[in-house]
Amino acid sequence: MATAGTRDGVIAVLERWLDVQGPGPASVLGGRTASAQNAAFANGVLMHVLDFDDMGYGGHGTSAVLPAVLALGEQTSATGREILAAYIVGMEVHGKIGQYEPRGLAAKGWHSTSVHAILSAPAGAARMLRLDAAATMDTIALGVASGAGVSGGFGSMVKGVHAGHAAASAVRSAQLAAAGLHGRPDILDSRNGYGATYHGTVDSHGTVDWAGFASTLGNPFRMEAFGPSIKQYACCGGNHRPISNLHAILTEQRLDSGQVAHVAVHVDPKLLRLLYVGWPRTPYEAKFCLRFNLAATLAGYLPDVQLSVDAPYDDPVLTEARDRVEIVADRPGQGDDVEVVVTTTDGRQFTRDSTILHGSARDRMSEDEVFAKFERSVSPVVPQDIAESLRDAIMRLDEDASDGLWDTWKRFTAAVRVQRS
Repeated sequence: MATAGTRDGVIAVLERWLDVQGPGPASVLGGRTASAQNAAFANGVLMHVLDFDDMGYGGHGTSAVLPAVLALGEQTSATGREILAAYIVGMEVHGKIGQYEPRGLAAKGWHSTSVHAILSAPAGAARMLRLDAAATMDTIALGVASGAGVSGGFGSMVKGVHAGHAAASAVRSAQLAAAGLHGRPDILDSRNGYGATYHGTVDSHGTVDWAGFASTLGNPFRMEAFGPSIKQYACCGGNHRPISNLHAILTEQRLDSGQVAHVAVHVDPKLLRLLYVGWPRTPYEAKFCLRFNLAATLAGYLPDVQLSVDAPYDDPVLTEARDRVEIVADRPGQGDDVEVVVTTTDGRQFTRDSTILHGSARDRMSEDEVFAKFERSVSPVVPQDIAESLRDAIMRLDEDASDGLWDTWKRFTAAVRVQRS
């Protein structure tokens, strides 16, 4: 979803920064080139800035792993199979370490995507450079040394930067390890290592069973058994179940906004730690405002890329709908169990509390739906023929042969039409 991210204002900042950094061997969406490290950073930011990337797999793994793999793959002219292998390695680590995420991680202010990505993105980068076991461990140790992001940056451009930092750090870490820089081989389970810092308490080595963690990697592959969720909406994942439940009621009962007198959304109070914004002042805050996204849904504007970029929070249509939406934090301990109650102007009442998201492992999107999302994301900024050539190349990655692959990638990134003010 990095291509859709080029419609966000962050692209202008990245372009000014890249101009200072200078060109390099790796492509950045929008036509610039950069060093592998800087390309990974920029593409990672673009992939995560709209909150339209995958989720529910220890955070947003692809936005940290894939930009690092692509940047190093382009520099080394990797084959499609090598790209897939490196991406799968990174995502396997991301998904499996996500299973160990302690309940207090978010409460402490850590961003789980960053916490897991300082392991997963370096693992993918090391595989991309075909490093041996010792150098891979050095890469991970160097990745851990880069540190993780905190959730205090949510609601600003900084959240996207978390993914970019992890991707750039992974590239740098793999390159340094390949050059001979060594880290501590016990960085995961030492007294003051990764496990203790992010998954433990004071005087604890952490709660991760590292032997068990290692033995389950690829056994089975978590992406096959329980892959990440593909988002339907361009906003923080905490909004998605309430949006889906409200949208389902409106659709199934054939209700328009004028027929709805009141919408009550009953949630776990912990959800509002994440969706903390009462009413947004910027498009970035809108992604973390449950009331805004429900008001938009009620008004007939499902949170898509356009809404994510523009977020017309002062639109009278949305502010009027806002006044009919009530958030009720009365379901402590219920987690994802969100209930939506719609009361109509003639007194009817409809309730829905489905916890299964379309696009998740329990209700997967079809291939056609995934490509429809791809086309909606790229068609406003990339010519159709070039977009189709990249889609076809993606579908042929496992057929190996880098012949034409990187030429296609270069043409695609250069063809992205960035609207510069």
